[in-house]
Amino acid sequence: MSKQNVADMLISTLAKSGVKRIYSLIGDSLNPIGEAVRINGKIDWIPVRHEETAAFAAGAEAFLSGELCVCAGTAGPGSVHLVNGLYEANRNNVPLLAIVTTTPSPQQGLEYFQTFTPMRLFEDCSVFCELLSTPQQMPRLLQEAMQAALGSKGVAVIIIPKDISESEVEDSPYSRAVTAMPNVLQPAGDEVQKLADIINAHDKVTLFCGIGCRDAVDEVLSLSQTINAPVVSTMRAKYLLENNNPNSVGMTGYLSQFESKYALDNCDLLVLLGTDFPYNFMLPDRQVTVQVDIAAKHLGRRSRLDFGIAADVKATIDALLPLLKNKKEYDHLNKSLAYFEEKEKQKKQDVEDMAHTPQLNPQYLTHQLSRLADDNAVFVIDVGLNDIWAARYIEALGDRIIMGSFKHGTMAAAVPEAIGASYAEPERQIIVLAGDGGLTMLLGDLLTVVQQKRNIKIIVYNNRELGFIKKEAKMEKMQPYEIGFENPDFAKLADVMGLKVFYLDKPEDAEKVLRDALAYDGAVLINAVTNPDELG
Repeated sequence: MSKQNVADMLISTLAKSGVKRIYSLIGDSLNPIGEAVRINGKIDWIPVRHEETAAFAAGAEAFLSGELCVCAGTAGPGSVHLVNGLYEANRNNVPLLAIVTTTPSPQQGLEYFQTFTPMRLFEDCSVFCELLSTPQQMPRLLQEAMQAALGSKGVAVIIIPKDISESEVEDSPYSRAVTAMPNVLQPAGDEVQKLADIINAHDKVTLFCGIGCRDAVDEVLSLSQTINAPVVSTMRAKYLLENNNPNSVGMTGYLSQFESKYALDNCDLLVLLGTDFPYNFMLPDRQVTVQVDIAAKHLGRRSRLDFGIAADVKATIDALLPLLKNKKEYDHLNKSLAYFEEKEKQKKQDVEDMAHTPQLNPQYLTHQLSRLADDNAVFVIDVGLNDIWAARYIEALGDRIIMGSFKHGTMAAAVPEAIGASYAEPERQIIVLAGDGGLTMLLGDLLTVVQQKRNIKIIVYNNRELGFIKKEAKMEKMQPYEIGFENPDFAKLADVMGLKVFYLDKPEDAEKVLRDALAYDGAVLINAVTNPDELG
C-alpha cells in the first residue's frame, strides 16, 4: 500500500467528497493541512482576517447549498475564535466540518504555548466532536465526522494535533468519498389519519410555519387552499411562504407588527408545521393545537399540544391531503386576510409619509431597497433593528432569500455570511443589511470582501447606537445605558479598504444612491446615516 501523511489523506478525501473550499486563517499547527491543500490543488483556501468569519462564511454556504462546507482553525486562539460561528451553524442545522488543529501530542496536558482542551469547548456546539489520537484513526474518524454533519445536519468537529497531521498513514478502504444521502422520516398511516380527523372536525384553522417547511412550500400552499387556512410564518420562513401565497397573513413575534394576530387569536385549530418558534408566550394556548416536526423533541415544548407527529413535513402533508375534506367555510380566512391587509395599508402610508422627512428613516430606506433589488437577491441581515426593518419591509418576491442569525442571534455575522453566500450563489445579488455595531465587530473582514473580489452590497444602518438594546430598555421601562457609538465615517474607511462607497442621509437621495450601488460591478458599502429615534 502507498503511504501519505494524515493531512494529505484528509484533503484528498474532502476533495473526493465534493468540498470546494476551506475558510481559514493559516498558521502553525494548521500549516501541514494548508500545504496539503496547496499540493492537492482541488480545494480553494479562502483566507479571512478573523476565524469567526471563517465559521460564519462556511455555515452560510452550507445553509444555501445544503452541501458539506469546511472551516479550520489553528492551535489555541485560532480555533477558539471559531466557536461563535459554529454555534450559529449548529443551531441552523447545516452540515459543516470544523478542522481544529492543536499543539503536538507530547506537549498536551503540560500547559504548553497555545494549548487548551478542545473537546470540552466544542462538544456543546456540535453533533460530533472527536480527537484524532493516532494516524490510523484518520480515514474512519473523518468518514464518521462527515456522515454526522450531513446526516444530523449540524457541525462536526475533528481535532488534529500537529504531529498527527504530519504522520504517515497507509491508504485505506475507509478513505472514501462521503456525500449527502436523502433521509425522509415518514409518518405512520394511523397518525396521519388522526391528524386528518382533527383538521376535518374544525372550521377555523390557522397554519403556523417555520423553516422546517423549506422543502414543502408547495405542499403547505396546497394544504392552506384545501382547508382555507391563513398561513403565518416565522422570520426564518418568511422568504419561503409569503411569496405567491394568497393566504399569507405575515408573521408574529417581536419583528412583526402582529399582522397575524387575528389569524392566531381566532382560530379553533392551530397547526404548527416545522417550527420551533421560541416565544411560547406569543402563541395562543386556548385553541386545539397539533404539530408536525421532524425533531420529536420539538413537539409540545413551545405551546399547548393536543396531537403531534414526529416526521418530515412534506411527507406528512403529501399523505394528509387525500384524507382532507375541502372546506366550504371562508369566514376565518377572509377576516384574517382583512386584518392583515389593514396593517399593510397603514405600513404603506407610513412609508410614503417618510419620503418627505428631514432625516433618513430606516423603514423608508429598507422599503426602497426592497423595491430596487433583484427578485432573486439574497438578503443577509445583521442582528438588531435591521431584523425588524427586514421583516417588515423586505418583500419576499420571486426567488429571494432572506437569511441571518435568526436563531443564535449573534451580531457581526452578516458580512461574513454574505461572503459564504457569494460563493454558494455567485450569480445572485448579495445584499447585507448591516448594523453599525455588528459591522465594527468584524470590520477587518471588509478586506476579505475586497481581496476575494466578492460582489457584495453592504448597507450600513448608521444610527450611532445599539438601537435594539435601546428598544429593549424602553420596553422594560429602563433608562437606556451606554448604548451610544462615536462612529467613524464608514464610507471613508471602506474607501481606503478598496470598496466602492456611497454616502446617504436624505430620503430624496435614496433611490439614486441605491440604484447606483446595486448596479456597480463589485463590492459596495453605503454609509446610510439613519434616524436613531426610529425603533420599530
